Amino acid sequence: MTDAAMNDQIQAMLDRSQIDQVLARYSRGVDRVDVGLIRSVYWDEAIDDHGSFTGNGLDFADYLGERMPKRHRATTHFVGKTYFASQDATQARTETAFQAFSHPTANHEGYVIGGRYIDLFEKRGGEWRILHRVLAYDWSFTATFHEQTLGLGVDGGRAPDDRSYGFFAGMEKMAG
Repeated sequence: MTDAAMNDQIQAMLDRSQIDQVLARYSRGVDRVDVGLIRSVYWDEAIDDHGSFTGNGLDFADYLGERMPKRHRATTHFVGKTYFASQDATQARTETAFQAFSHPTANHEGYVIGGRYIDLFEKRGGEWRILHRVLAYDWSFTATFHEQTLGLGVDGGRAPDDRSYGFFAGMEKMAG
């Protein structure tokens, strides 16, 4: 293998790691209802088609910030492995499986949903962000929640009150 080919492979692995970080940042932003963090995964002209919302990705972040606290006491997203259908120096087409769990507010039913994020990522100025996203919905079921305290740790919360915000303060630049 030539040095150039090895350097290309190393760069592709670094790019994939950065894309994985964008996916994790999105999930964290949604679960913490951190609109700024959600907005940070989209390019300004990005489109997000989530079924219940189709439009600009930045507007989708605002939509979630308004809607989430009314419908969900808490959510947890798990993202699976990402399939890279294609990747070059500036674009990547990906499919990422996810599961999302919702603890509802009093007026809504909880659910567990499974699906896939079908994304077109674009790299600009060394940074990967979503240019176009489609949520592919695969399955769901409703869930009944019972209030109880298990004493397993501190209660989770939303931005900026969640304990992780103090823990990670000042470290965001290090994470990339």
